[in-house]
This record gives sequence, structure tokens and C-alpha cells, in this order.
Amino acid sequence: MDHSSIVNKLPPKSGTLLGVTNPFFEKSCAHWPHVLSLGRRVKHSNNSSAPTIIAGPAPGWKTKSHKRYISKDRALLKSLEDAVRGSDALKTEASLNLRRHFCSRTATFLVPLNRYLNTLIPTVAQQSAHASSTEVNKTLLRLKTFSTTDFFASLKAHGALLPFKSASKQKEFYERWLRTPAFGMWLGHQEELVHHSLKESAERGLAT
Repeated sequence: MDHSSIVNKLPPKSGTLLGVTNPFFEKSCAHWPHVLSLGRRVKHSNNSSAPTIIAGPAPGWKTKSHKRYISKDRALLKSLEDAVRGSDALKTEASLNLRRHFCSRTATFLVPLNRYLNTLIPTVAQQSAHASSTEVNKTLLRLKTFSTTDFFASLKAHGALLPFKSASKQKEFYERWLRTPAFGMWLGHQEELVHHSLKESAERGLAT
């Protein structure tokens, strides 16, 4: 693939992750919001008269837009730092722990959304009433419209399980996520699942 289709003057597409070793990309991707540079910092020798020049960005994390909303998992960070200096077995274990961490955080993050989504699904009583209706050309029941106002009322009443720094940070985080393409994709997928389930229930009702 031509790298110019990914790296150009336009902002990177949402979810794009580019791994490179060529220092050329440091300048080409200067407008990207996040840069993570891996490696060890070079110690300057006092005996050398010439400065040590390393191509590419210095090791570390740089961000132009990231805001921290939840508290750090310091125990996990400590285990990752120990693994970097440890054996291959420790590195493998740390990699698995990191995957489990993000999987758990994602599931926990979705709890308030799934909780509110369940209130939008037609109840069993509504499905039974709809199935027994004699209305001609009746349409299949669907998921109710997602209301941002109602979602935040639910979030305020029940809270979230993620360790947010404050209630305002919690609200700001979900407000920001609801404006991303990821939310639209998630909601679209949920609508498909609910539609399929309701269709199967309606077909079973007709068969009985």
C-alpha cells in the first residue's frame, strides 16, 4: 500500500495505528495527535566531544489531545516496567495481562451504555401484545431511539464502574465518546442484534 494514502496532510482516520522505524515519518506525522516512541534513552558520554545524535523522536509518549479521565492502574504499570527488564516469560505474561486489562476496561466502560440500552428494548409484554394484534400490515417492533438526555439521567442515577476522577470527568468522557464514529458503529451493531432477536421472537409467535 502506498504510504501517502495513510500519511498525508489530512488528519489520520479514527483508529489508525501506524508502526514505523523510519525517522522520516516523525516530520510527516508531526500533525498526528499521538506519538509513542519505543527505545532506551541514550546516555551522553562525558569523554566524547561530539554530541550523540539519534534519528527520530526521543523515547516516550507525546499527545496533543489526550485527556486523562480515570485513575492509573499503578499495579499494572509496575508489573509492565518489571517485565521489560525481566525474562521472556515475564514479558509474555505482561502482554497477556495488558490484553486482559484493556478487555476488562472496555467491558466496564460499556456497562452504563448496555444498562440504558436494555430500557430501549421492547418488553416481553409489549412483544406479546404486538404478536396478538390483528392490525393489518403491522411492522416489526424495533429498538427505541437512543436519547442522550435519558442516557445521562441513567448515568447520573446509577453511575459507572470505571474509576473516574470525578463525576464531571465521567460525564465529559461519555459526552465525548457519544460524538465519535465508534458510538455510531456500536449502536448500529446493537440495533442489528436486537432486530434479529425480535424478528426471531415474532416468527416463533406466528408458528405457535
